[in-house]
Amino acid sequence: MLIGIDLDDTLADTMPSFLLFCNERRNTVYTKAGLERLDYADLMGCAIEQAFLGFQEFCMSSYAKTIKPYSGAVEAIERLRDQHQIIIITARSAGALAKLTQDWVKNYFADLPLNVHFVNNYSQGIFRARKSEFCIKLGVDLMIDDSLEHAIDCSQAGIDVVLFDQPWNRFGAPEGISRVQSWDEIGKVVSSKN
Repeated sequence: MLIGIDLDDTLADTMPSFLLFCNERRNTVYTKAGLERLDYADLMGCAIEQAFLGFQEFCMSSYAKTIKPYSGAVEAIERLRDQHQIIIITARSAGALAKLTQDWVKNYFADLPLNVHFVNNYSQGIFRARKSEFCIKLGVDLMIDDSLEHAIDCSQAGIDVVLFDQPWNRFGAPEGISRVQSWDEIGKVVSSKN
């Protein structure tokens, strides 16, 4: 089975570092637990057109250097790679963030070479492509993501989906989308889909 895995807030615990970046720049007090929806423009206090540049600035900052994989992610991917092909499908843009993103993946998954595919989802604030389009093009059988929007999109395209639980995706997940609380649960869910 070919498994696609989202990067930010699925494989990488990005949000705590991102919120620190936003809070210190804007003198706000956002917390991960308090995010009932994920709106980068709102968090950065800018128009959607500027949110892309703000996220890019974050990724190039010292704040992003503190991002680590979720607990159990490395070990879970090692186990999954024994029976499945794993790729990363991220909404990030391939431009300025490609090398930083690939270096992060190599740093934490050096023994597990993982190909990274960039959807360029929010390039310059313009919606470019859907993850489902990439999944179909690449032949992905199962997508693991934290975005409810991407999960629904992929599910409607006939792709099995595992939704990595986050405060912003707890409302509105339709039947047929499996929800997991941790990377330890992902292996069990994937095994049940074989």
